[in-house]
Amino acid sequence: MLEHIMSTIGTVEWKKEIEKLDNTELLLHAAKILNSTLDLEELLDIILDLTCRVVDSEISVVLLKDRKSNQVHILDCHGCKKELPLRFGEGLVGWVAENLRPVLSNDPKSDPRFFSETESHLGTSARSVVAVPILRRGRFLGVLEAVNKKAGTGFNQEDQEVLAILSEQVAVALDNSFLYRRAKEESLKKEILLEIDRKLSSTLEVEEVLQTILSSIRKIVECDAAGIFLVNKK
Repeated sequence: MLEHIMSTIGTVEWKKEIEKLDNTELLLHAAKILNSTLDLEELLDIILDLTCRVVDSEISVVLLKDRKSNQVHILDCHGCKKELPLRFGEGLVGWVAENLRPVLSNDPKSDPRFFSETESHLGTSARSVVAVPILRRGRFLGVLEAVNKKAGTGFNQEDQEVLAILSEQVAVALDNSFLYRRAKEESLKKEILLEIDRKLSSTLEVEEVLQTILSSIRKIVECDAAGIFLVNKK
C-alpha cells in the first residue's frame, strides 16, 4: 500500500494519504516516508508530522546541531517557524543534547532543567515532554521532541521507546539530506567559478567583471549584499 502511495503522489498530498495508516503502520514504514525527499525543508515537515502521529502529541519539535557553534537550534515546530538557539545543557532539550540521553517528564515545569523561553517559542504551556537524541553512527545531529500528550495522561515509557525508534530513522534521512545539500553547494561553487572564468576571458570591462563577481559571491554565501574594495595605487 505505502509503495503505491509514495510513488503516485506529490509531496503536498502525502499527508492526506498517510492519515489512513495507524501509528504502528507509520512506524513500520517511517523509513520509506522519510526517504521520499532529500530537500531539508520538506524532510523537516515530514519529521514533525510523523513525530506527532506516532506518540499522539499536540506539538513536535526538531532541533539540529549548528555546525559552527556549540548550540542546537529549534528550526521548526508545528505552528511556529522562529529559530531559537540553545546552548548544550540549557533546558530539557539542551540536557538531552549534552548527555545524549532521553528525557521524559509529565511535570516539566517542576524540573530544574526546564527553560521557560521554550514555552514562549512554542506558543503553549508545556504539560508533558518527551525528547530523544538524534544520533547517526555515534555522531550527534540533533534532538527530536514531542510536547503535550493529546490524551492528557502524559507520556509513558512506550512513547519514549517509539520516539527513539523513529529518531534512528530520522537520523539516516537527515544525514542523507545533509550530504545532498553539501553536494549541491559544491556543484554550485564549481559552476560559479567556471562562470567567472568565462566572463573574465570574454571581457576586459572592469564594471562588468565586478558585477559578475559580486553576483557570484551572493549565490555562494547566500548574503543580502556584497562589496569589493579596490586599491587605488595612485
